[in-house]
Amino acid sequence: MKPTTPTPNKHCLSEPLARSDQFEHYPDLGELDWLQVLEAAPGFVLILDLDGKIVYINRVLPNLSFESVIGSSAYDYMPASFRGHFEKGMKEVVRTGQPYSCQIQSEGPSGSVSWYDMGLGPIRRNGDVARIFVTAWDVTERITAQDRLAEHREELSRLSAELVLAEERERRKLARYLHDEIGQLLAVARRTLPKDDGESSTGPSTRALIESAIQKTRNLTVELSSPVLYELGLSEAIASLEDQTPGIEQLCFHYDTDPKVPILSEDTNIVLFRIARELIMNVIKHARASNLWVSLKSTGSAVEITIEDDGIGFSAAGAGQRFGRRGTFGFFTIRQQLNQIGGDFVVESEPGRGTRASVQVPLENPSV
Repeated sequence: MKPTTPTPNKHCLSEPLARSDQFEHYPDLGELDWLQVLEAAPGFVLILDLDGKIVYINRVLPNLSFESVIGSSAYDYMPASFRGHFEKGMKEVVRTGQPYSCQIQSEGPSGSVSWYDMGLGPIRRNGDVARIFVTAWDVTERITAQDRLAEHREELSRLSAELVLAEERERRKLARYLHDEIGQLLAVARRTLPKDDGESSTGPSTRALIESAIQKTRNLTVELSSPVLYELGLSEAIASLEDQTPGIEQLCFHYDTDPKVPILSEDTNIVLFRIARELIMNVIKHARASNLWVSLKSTGSAVEITIEDDGIGFSAAGAGQRFGRRGTFGFFTIRQQLNQIGGDFVVESEPGRGTRASVQVPLENPSV
């Protein structure tokens, strides 16, 4: 039940409030009517003695009066769901002399659920805890909004993962068309050329142009969708990145794979391959590394891909996450994709000490 609008009642305070040292620094504070400040608070504010009896309360429920509440036990007026937390908080404040806070879920008679933030703090006298200051704020709307936001984020994550897979399927269709249709037409055209078709004074021969078109078609086919992933599996597809990734020739590529890695679903293979390719491209673009170590292994309960370099590194403590500026959006996308298959993503890095990125997908996950 939500509290009523408070009625100012200075007689509800059975003991005077102690004057704070802050008044010496901020004289205007001493001119405030602090009871009026407390009574204007949007939640419940109480002062209790160490037995839990009410010395002050800023508002009461509709069926109660201030006079009947002062001097009675706070336990008499709180829902059962509050009592355990409240008792623990009282003991902690008295024992430690430090504030205590918790969040409590309360169910009303009609089955409606409310959430409260409860805080307890010490009021000292001669250095000892003499009273307990208690606040209780209804945060149901905030919790409900947070739950809705979490649901929207989950839906966004799911749609993002579906988009990745849909994009990959379309890319694969286009790659197949290039290979099966355009590639085959170019191959037939090459076979029909006369053997003596050579370079002329006006430029390359027709055969050379067709050879170039065939090679570019093959490169585009691989760039769109790796045929190795579908024909030979994840391990071989990651190994093929050494030959198929632009710029990787500037690095010494070290690849270690575990032959015991189990066969994964096609969707999981797609996600892991795209992540491995994204992380390798990050190294090429940003790391200024000499060596790149890539491993694919089974830990028994999970499949793990590790991408490590000996480059410049970065501060992984930025932005409240373990990611720095380098590839932040790419890292966010990786995490979104992994969330949908129960995976985990960890990046470890320090300036001047390289970077290690680890991706794990549990084998017990239904998607694997």
